[in-house]
Amino acid sequence: MIKKSLSNEQSLRLQLLRFPLIVGVVFIHVYGATLMFSGIATGAGEKNHISDFIQSVISQEIARCAVPLFFLISGYLFFHDTQWSTESYVKKIISRTRTLLFPFLFWNILTLLIFFLAQSVPATLSYFSGNKTLIANYSFFDYLNAIFGLTRYPISYQFWFIRDLMILALLTPLIHFSLKWLPKTVLGALFVLWFLNIGENSSESAFFFVLGCYFGIYSQSIFLLDQPISKSLMPTLIIYTLLIIANALFLEVPSYQYMHKTGIILGIPIILYLTQPALSLPRLKKMLIALGSTSFFLYAMHEPTLTVFKKISYKLIQPEHNSSIIFIYFFSAIITIITSIALHKILIKTFPKFTAAITGGR
Repeated sequence: MIKKSLSNEQSLRLQLLRFPLIVGVVFIHVYGATLMFSGIATGAGEKNHISDFIQSVISQEIARCAVPLFFLISGYLFFHDTQWSTESYVKKIISRTRTLLFPFLFWNILTLLIFFLAQSVPATLSYFSGNKTLIANYSFFDYLNAIFGLTRYPISYQFWFIRDLMILALLTPLIHFSLKWLPKTVLGALFVLWFLNIGENSSESAFFFVLGCYFGIYSQSIFLLDQPISKSLMPTLIIYTLLIIANALFLEVPSYQYMHKTGIILGIPIILYLTQPALSLPRLKKMLIALGSTSFFLYAMHEPTLTVFKKISYKLIQPEHNSSIIFIYFFSAIITIITSIALHKILIKTFPKFTAAITGGR
C-alpha cells in the first residue's frame, strides 16, 4: 500500500493542537475542591453546585478529550507515512529513547529528588507529603516503582502517559499484524474494554493509540468532520454541547460513565475540526505554534507545581464559597502555565541543548 503523507495543512493543524491539549491536561489535574495536607483533607466543607458545574464542564468533560486525542495522534503518526518493516520499527524505537525514555527518566528522578528535599524541611513537608509514605522511608523497590510506575503511577504521575506510550510503541509489530488481519475485531474489543472502563487508563491508552494506528496504516484522515463541510458537524456539535452540560449536572447517576465516554467520542472529532477555522486566524495560529514549543516542558513541570500553587492558595484563602473556589481553580492553573512558559523561555535561551534534551528534542 502506498502511504499518503500528511499535507502541510494537516501537519500544521496538528501542531496547533499541541499547546491547547496540554492546557487541557493542566485543567484535568486542577479539578477538585479538596486537597491533602499531611494526610488531612482540606477544602470546602459543603458542595458548591456552581463551582462544581463549571469545573466539571471544563475539567471532566472538555479537557478529558485531551489524553485520548494525544494517544490517537501518536498512533496515527507512528504509521501514517511509514512503509512497515523491521528497519523502520527499529529506527522509530531508537528515536523514542531520545524523545520519550530520556525525558521520562529525567523528570521522574528530578521529581523524586524535589519531594525528598521538600519532605526533609518542616516548612514544606505538608506541601509534598499528602497521605503517602515519606521518600526517606522508601525501600529499593519503592524507588524503582516511583520512577518507572511498575505497580502505581510514576512519582511525576502525569508521566503514566509516556510510560504507556513507550510500551505501546514497543508493541507496534503486534498492533500492525492484528490490524492487518483482524482490524474490526481488535478495535471492537479494545473499544468495549475502554467503554466499560475495564483496565481504566490502560484500556484508554490502548484503544486510542491502536485506533490512531489504524488510521495511519490505512491512510485514513483523522479529521472526520472536514469533508467538505460535513453534514454531521452541526448535529454533532449540538449533541456534544447538550451532553457535556447534562454530564456536568448529573455526575453521580449510574449511567454517567457511559455518557461521559460518549462525550469523548463526540468531542475528539470536534476538536480536530476546530483546527481548520483556527488556520484562518493569523494571530491565533502564530501564537499557538509559538506556544507549542513549550508544550512538553509544561506537561513535565505542571506537577507538582500545580498542586503546590493550589495548596498555597488554599492555605491563604481557605475557600468556602463559589467565588473563592473558582478563583483558586483558574488561578492555580493559569499561574502554573505562565510560570512554566517563562521558565522554559529562560532555559531555552540559557541552556538550549540541555532544555532540548529534557523535552525530547521538542
